[in-house]
Amino acid sequence: MAARKRGRPRGSSTSPAVQIRVVPPRCPKCGSDLRDPYRLIQTRAIAGRLGPAGEQYDQIEWKRTRCRACGQVRIERHFRLVTPQPAKTRKAAAKVASDPPLEPETKIPDLHS
Repeated sequence: MAARKRGRPRGSSTSPAVQIRVVPPRCPKCGSDLRDPYRLIQTRAIAGRLGPAGEQYDQIEWKRTRCRACGQVRIERHFRLVTPQPAKTRKAAAKVASDPPLEPETKIPDLHS
């Protein structure tokens, strides 16, 4: 038997990777980027667009941490795109239109009280 060829088949196109801008989180009090490990992580499926460039996200994660430099407690938000972008075809457009809506935005309880 002949060995199978590896790699991408001829004629198939390479899809561009979705890029989301990531800004390293800093302490609002002292500006340090040193922190304790995350705790009390909460994730919600909330879709939207971020910033003037309109970068998409479909999940928000809230992570509680403490600054190692000054001790300030903070909650960091991380916006993520979990589902891949659908191809722009009629079938994909019909599928997106029939998908159930995401869970509505909910308020996160205040962890400071």
